[in-house]
Amino acid sequence: QTLMITNAGLIDVNALARAFTSDDDGETADADAFGVRQFGLGTIATGSISATLINTSDGSILVNASAFGVATDSYDTTFYISATATGVFQSVRSGTTLSALVTNDGLISVRAFASGTGTDDPDEDMEVSATAYGVRQFASGSPGATSVNATVVNSSSGIISVNATAFASLTSDSDASASAQATGVFQSVTGGGTTLAALVTNLGVIDVNASAEAFHTNDDPEGDAFAIGVRQVVAGTSGSTSVSATLTNSSLTGIISVNATVLVSAPFHNATGTATATGVFQSVTGGGATLAALVNNDALISVNASAKAFNETSDAEAGALAVGVRQVVSGSLSTSVSATLTNSSSGTILVNATAFASATSSEEAHAEATAIGVFQLARFGDSVSTTFTNDGLLSVNASASAHNRASSASADAIALGVSQSALGTSLSTSVSATLINSSSGTILVNATAFASATKANATADATATGVFQFARIGDSVSTTFTNDGLLSVNASASAINSTNDADADAFAFGISQFVIG
Repeated sequence: QTLMITNAGLIDVNALARAFTSDDDGETADADAFGVRQFGLGTIATGSISATLINTSDGSILVNASAFGVATDSYDTTFYISATATGVFQSVRSGTTLSALVTNDGLISVRAFASGTGTDDPDEDMEVSATAYGVRQFASGSPGATSVNATVVNSSSGIISVNATAFASLTSDSDASASAQATGVFQSVTGGGTTLAALVTNLGVIDVNASAEAFHTNDDPEGDAFAIGVRQVVAGTSGSTSVSATLTNSSLTGIISVNATVLVSAPFHNATGTATATGVFQSVTGGGATLAALVNNDALISVNASAKAFNETSDAEAGALAVGVRQVVSGSLSTSVSATLTNSSSGTILVNATAFASATSSEEAHAEATAIGVFQLARFGDSVSTTFTNDGLLSVNASASAHNRASSASADAIALGVSQSALGTSLSTSVSATLINSSSGTILVNATAFASATKANATADATATGVFQFARIGDSVSTTFTNDGLLSVNASASAINSTNDADADAFAFGISQFVIG
């Protein structure tokens, strides 16, 4: 079975949903837009199943989903406003050889926008969500399959632009929530198969943005934004010999830019905002002989999470989490389990998390920012290893700021440059966590916390860790850090209070190693 699309022109897809209510009934506005959908379903007897999309340098795929909801009177059921946009969707299942392939030399632009407003006094909540995917691939093998693959190649002229925006505003006594989720490339490779692999090669631009805003004059607004550049999930079985996820960001022109932004505001009730951004997330699991997560970065990975919360009479809470590269590899009676990242001399990984909370009430203003440059976890195999070779720049910054003119303010900033954990079993022969920072390598880690209050406690905590390594259980267990370059770690905490306690704590750790035999 073969599914084949070659686009050298324009594919323009738009979905618009609008719902207006001025009576007692709740309403729903739901917009879904797909640029390309390919489905291949077979059996073991089918043989090969392939879904292929080629978007040439002249090709453009534009996908827009917009949903609007307006309430001008009371309603007694939850008002849902949802927009979902997908540029390319591929699913291949059951066959001897399964392949999902996207080659992009042109433009894939995906936009999801959802907006909800209410101006009266409803009895129920308003929930607004926007979800956008650039490329979404599923490859699922059955027992007896030989090869199951999902591949995305974004060339030097290729652009994958993904944006999700959610906006919610109420003036009533019910909750308003806005949630935005944006993913550049998502790959799921699962099931039976001798070889299972997810592969992304980026020579162009993958730009991902999620933005959520929630405003409320009489109740609790909540805003959540989640953005992921590339997410690869590969799960094999006991019959698999090779299970892997590979990302190559190369050719000096490759850019993976990921941004999550949240803004919430309320004058009378709790305002809560959370922003989460991840550049690359690889999850490899199963009982295959060899399990591996591999990232090669020769260009730029930029990750930013920003959350802001404002309140006048109650809590203001802002949380931001940014992760550059996250690799989790979990085996089961596997021969080799490994997580490997190489950041070349031309490679740059920038990770920033910023949280800001402001209140003028008797409640608390709390801001928490966490930034992690590289997170590697490998576990449960004969040979277990996490390896990071840095010849370029890894910069990690966490900044939290909280202000309250009538009560307490607390700010927590946590910055972690590299975290490596290698976990063996009683049957493991080799368990290792290894980091090599070469003469051209630079690792910068900064955590800054600031808290200001006038009538209650002001607390600021900043923790910065350059390298954390942990290895346990095996015949040979080791943690190794070789540094010929620069490792700079800084933590700064400031607390200001004119009438009450002011507590500031700053902790900075260059290298922490733990081994349990």
